[in-house]
Amino acid sequence: MLRQYDDTLHLSPHHYTLSNTENKYELTNRECVFLLIRGKSAKEIGALLSLSKRTIEPYIENIKNKMDCKNKYW
Repeated sequence: MLRQYDDTLHLSPHHYTLSNTENKYELTNRECVFLLIRGKSAKEIGALLSLSKRTIEPYIENIKNKMDCKNKYW
């Protein structure tokens, strides 16, 4: 499901900018979405963002809930 958004939106990590009102949590959510679209696991995302897998897992769950995804295959 996320891959079709990637094809439509042509996301890149430099494609968005943060306003002063956005915080680190929102940035990490965006980075997680970007990396999930590219097929990265929680462990890989954590390594890329210098965070633990257990820190990334709630971000992924939050993203899945917002997109109404029922399993890890979306």
